[in-house]
Amino acid sequence: MLVGNLVYTRCLEAWPSIAEHHIAQEGSYADFIEKLLAEELKAKTQRTKAILLKFAGLPNIKTLEEYDFNLASGVNVFFGKPLS
Repeated sequence: MLVGNLVYTRCLEAWPSIAEHHIAQEGSYADFIEKLLAEELKAKTQRTKAILLKFAGLPNIKTLEEYDFNLASGVNVFFGKPLS
């Protein structure tokens, strides 16, 4: 059976709270399954991003606000300036 080969780690953790919320909203079974699978997809996407960042070997994640443009030679600072 195909479903038996799939790994739903987040579904096992999240289904009680999703079920309680769903019962309170009186939704259909299809809506419940959709919310449960959406939660699993979100968790899978987060795991994938974390694994890819780890695999990339980056020392740490920085935002543009944290980046020191003075240390980077040859980088034009144009962020936050109008393009007119």
